[in-house]
Amino acid sequence: MIHAENNYETYYKIFHTFYKYADIFPYMRKDYLQECLEKQKVIYENGLVIIYHKYLISKKFGNYKVNKGDVIIKDMVKENDKVNSVKIINKFFDYVNTNVWCTVRSDNIRACKFYKKIGMKKVSEISWSKGKLKGYVFLKIHNLTNIKNMVQCWKGDLNAWFFKRSYQNNW
Repeated sequence: MIHAENNYETYYKIFHTFYKYADIFPYMRKDYLQECLEKQKVIYENGLVIIYHKYLISKKFGNYKVNKGDVIIKDMVKENDKVNSVKIINKFFDYVNTNVWCTVRSDNIRACKFYKKIGMKKVSEISWSKGKLKGYVFLKIHNLTNIKNMVQCWKGDLNAWFFKRSYQNNW
């Protein structure tokens, strides 16, 4: 994977792609995109844009613990329907080589189906705008060891038991 080049042409293409989907990404600002490009937090490959962040410390994310080094996909969009998103996102998973988290609005049915299709599990609900905007938290586990470490943080949490069981059945 190669990070997007920090130049005007790339910036314009990416911003224009997000702008086409302003109903889904109304918060996308030019200064935010520019900062992400400068910090090399943008992947732009074959028409798919992924803006991500790598956690520098462990922290709570709803009822779950995000480990230091885990990645969250902040924004993801494709230029058109011809883009092979599945192939590129799987390449991204290999590139980051860790757990990958993302949040999505519950009314974004297309994105929810896509995340399930690529093997991400819906692990929690989330809300924004003082509870007015509902959404989901998805997680792609990198390996079984990461699950055991995460479950140790949730001792006594029944959701963790179900979560652990669902992943063990897949391996």
